[in-house]
Amino acid sequence: MFNFLNFFRFNRNIKQYMSALDALGDHDLTATDIVTLKEPLRGILSNAIRTGRVRTAVFAKDLDLSQDGGKRLADALVKKGLFRYVDGTVYEVRASGKTYGHEKPQTVQLWAKLDDKKKGKP
Repeated sequence: MFNFLNFFRFNRNIKQYMSALDALGDHDLTATDIVTLKEPLRGILSNAIRTGRVRTAVFAKDLDLSQDGGKRLADALVKKGLFRYVDGTVYEVRASGKTYGHEKPQTVQLWAKLDDKKKGKP
């Protein structure tokens, strides 16, 4: 019974972390993206950026994930450009220097309409 509860908790956590990353879009993660994440993922990733390397076992333990869940999340972060695979248990970490606008398209359209009105366009 205890193993089932751990399995359920680990899977719930990995799904939450993966959906948070998916919500950020398809671009490489930036420091701004990391700040928008919820704890404990935000703190763990901020610390990983400062140290420059992360071990899968420590990463999984800190996020209360199974070893497999930690590896899956780390692999997702490789696809997001935050981690770079070094060997079986180590990833290098770096945040992208690029910046991306996080505005919603409706907001951009509203500002364009206001600019058009200011310029006298109908």
